[in-house]
Amino acid sequence: MAQTGAPKVLTQTELSVFRKDFDAVDADKTGSLACSEISALLEQQLRRPVTTEEAEGFLEQFDLDHDGLISFEEYMAFICGGEWTLDDPPCHDKPLAYMVAIDGSEITVKAFQLAASLMKVYESAISTGDKSKNDRLIIYHCTNSNKLRGKAKCFGGDALMANMEDLVHELQLRNEHEVQCVVEEQGPDMIAHQIKAYADAHADVLVVGQFKDVDIEKPDDDHEQGHLVAKGCKAALIVVKGSSKLALLNKRRFLAIVDGSDISHTAMLKAVQFMRKGDYIKVVYLETRFSAAPGKSLVKKCESWLAENKIKGSCVCIKRDDDEPLSIADQIHAFGTPDSPVKGNFHVVVMGSIGLSQDLPPEGTVAREEFIKGQHGAEEQGSLALEILIREQHSHVMIVTVDALVSGRDAVASPPIKAWFNGESRQRGEPGYARSGYL
Repeated sequence: MAQTGAPKVLTQTELSVFRKDFDAVDADKTGSLACSEISALLEQQLRRPVTTEEAEGFLEQFDLDHDGLISFEEYMAFICGGEWTLDDPPCHDKPLAYMVAIDGSEITVKAFQLAASLMKVYESAISTGDKSKNDRLIIYHCTNSNKLRGKAKCFGGDALMANMEDLVHELQLRNEHEVQCVVEEQGPDMIAHQIKAYADAHADVLVVGQFKDVDIEKPDDDHEQGHLVAKGCKAALIVVKGSSKLALLNKRRFLAIVDGSDISHTAMLKAVQFMRKGDYIKVVYLETRFSAAPGKSLVKKCESWLAENKIKGSCVCIKRDDDEPLSIADQIHAFGTPDSPVKGNFHVVVMGSIGLSQDLPPEGTVAREEFIKGQHGAEEQGSLALEILIREQHSHVMIVTVDALVSGRDAVASPPIKAWFNGESRQRGEPGYARSGYL
C-alpha cells in the first residue's frame, strides 16, 4: 500500500528487490504492466485472488499518466508513496583526519579496519584527482624503549608500523587517502593520556580498541581501556570492542541514544555524517519526567528530518516510568534482545556526553550553570556514557563530548553548541541547550 507521512528512504538493495518483483510479473517484458499483469501483482502482494474490478480500480488510481499501463515509477509510488527517494546521507563539510592508536594486538587491527571502513572519498577529490581532499588516516603508536629492552624487534614501533603498512597496502588505502605513520616515545604521562593529547591536536576522529573488562577503580597504563582516553577528548571517540562478534560489513547499523538535550542530539547529527549509502540508523529517545520535550512530537520531527536528508533510519520513543526496575544503562544494554522494543544488532552505539567533558563555559553565563548541574548529576548518578562505554560488549561505542563540539577541530565542532557554551545564543529562561538540527 502507498505510504503516508515522511517520504520513504530506500537503499539500492531494497530498490533492486522491488525491481525484481516488478520484473517477475512483467510477463511480456515491456517495462510496464497491463491489467492482466496487475492482477498477478496484486495477488502476489495481497496473497489472495483478485477480481478484474480490483485490478481495474488499481490501474485507474495509480496510472498517473493515463496510458492504460503501470510503469515502474507508478508501481513504486503505489508501494512507497510518491516522494520515495534513494538514501544519500550527508557528508562532513570537510575531510576528516582519522587517528588509530595501535599496539600490535588483534583488537587494534580491528580498530584500524573500522576506521578504514568509515573513511570517505569526496566528489571534489574525484574531479581533481587530489586525494588530500579525501579523509586521511594517522596510524599512531606510543612506545617505551625502556620496557622494550631485551625483547625481540618485532615488538618495536618500526615492526608494528611495517605490519600496518601491509594492511594499508592490502586495502589499497593509499590509492585514495593520505596515510601517516607516527611513533612517539612515551613521556611522563600515561600512554592513554599521550594518545589523547596527540588526537586533540591532530585528529577529528580517534579510534581505539578495548578488548578486556575494565575496572575503573584500578586504571592501568593501557590505552585499550577507552575510558581513559574519553575524558575531555576533543576528537569524536570510537571505542572498538574486541568482544563484539559483528562483522564489519559495507552496510552498518548505528544506534543513537538521545535524551532531549541538544548535546545528545548534536552527537546524533554528527554520527549520521559517518554513514554511507546502505547504512541504517535507529534513533532512540529515552523520555523521562525530566525530559525537556515530549517524545511523540520529537520522534515525528526526527523521522521527517531523516527522510529530508535521505538517511535510512527510524526513530522510537521509550518512555521510562519512575518505577522502571532497570537502570537506563541496563535498558540500553538490553536493546536487541527479543523482549526489547529496540530490535536488531547494531555495529556502533552513539552518545553525547557532558559527564565525560572537562571544558567549562565562561564564568557568569547561564550555560555554565546548566553545564555544572549536568556534570553534578553525572557525578551523583554516574555518567551514562561512561557506563555504556565500559560495559557494552556487543557494539562499538562512539562518544562525542562537549569538548569535541566546542574545542574540537572544525570538521567536528558544532557552531550552535559552541555559541551556547560561550553564552552567546540564548536568553535566560529559554529551555534546553542551543537549538540545532531538527530541534
